[in-house]
Amino acid sequence: MANIKVNGQWLTDHGAFGELQWSSRNRGGCDAASWRVDSTKRLPFRPGQLVEVIQDGWPVFAGTLLEPDGDTMHARGLYYQGDNAYALDTGGNATVNPDMALYAATFIRSPAPLPLWIQPVSLLNADFGVVSTPSTVNALLNAWADSVGKVIRVDGRRRVTAVTPMTTPRWYVSPGASELTVADDSFATTLILRYLDSTTGTWLSVSASNGSAATRFGPRETVETMPEDAPSISAAQATLIAQNRVNELSRPGWANTLRLASWELTTSGGAPANLRAVTGGDLIRIQGQMDMTIASGPQPYIDVIADEVTYVDGSDLIDIKPLGYQPRDFQSVLALALT
Repeated sequence: MANIKVNGQWLTDHGAFGELQWSSRNRGGCDAASWRVDSTKRLPFRPGQLVEVIQDGWPVFAGTLLEPDGDTMHARGLYYQGDNAYALDTGGNATVNPDMALYAATFIRSPAPLPLWIQPVSLLNADFGVVSTPSTVNALLNAWADSVGKVIRVDGRRRVTAVTPMTTPRWYVSPGASELTVADDSFATTLILRYLDSTTGTWLSVSASNGSAATRFGPRETVETMPEDAPSISAAQATLIAQNRVNELSRPGWANTLRLASWELTTSGGAPANLRAVTGGDLIRIQGQMDMTIASGPQPYIDVIADEVTYVDGSDLIDIKPLGYQPRDFQSVLALALT
């Protein structure tokens, strides 16, 4: 069973806890955690303190404590701190240099807005775009990562990295254990991307297409807009982002999620999966189901990226949302409509 540290203190030193669960995402890494205690009123913790979920000596989740909900405690992944930290240099001026923004936010600025993040390797020690209005750290990092086909994650060891999507399966679903139903809600073969142009200072558009998908499935266009707090960029940079994005959109998505037992989800050698080791971003191969969503033609298995993974500690089951998931239940559809 996993244990929890809050503000460097083992939670078991303050009493028992149960119903621990945590989740991770393809973009962002550690997502959320929750657990129940006898009473939150007797615990010496406050929102904002570091929460770590430790399994066999290995941190599988890192986040910050949120307000309790009755006797249930919650934590949010460290990645989300970057939504409220601005990309400034060591002098306090807005910057579009990812490495500089991280260095200042983790070490130099006082108080540091991202004191818990660790940057083990350089992401990009150069400007990406031009400063218009100050960007948040996440908006800057994600814009750059989108242009080079990577995703930003902050993992259980608090490391912020830019990760290239997997191309070799890490886990395999046994034939007949689970199947996916195709959904085309978000499908598009041409993306028109609105962005703030670094030359003109105005909002312009670029487009990118996947001709193979248009030929096989029929053309469909969609429009997306860069976040307002993203840096202003060139047409060439916007085109790179649009092309990487349309490559995702031009494969139809999925109408259901996966719930799998450890004996249904295996390693390449057929051994049952350690469910605590399955994370968002893992590539999963569903064996025994024909994939009709590939522009180059059918293949006898389905490869999907795990967009979100949720695990309840001690359970024999794990829940996985594939990248491109389009919910069909009323509550999820309503939540999407209200965002």
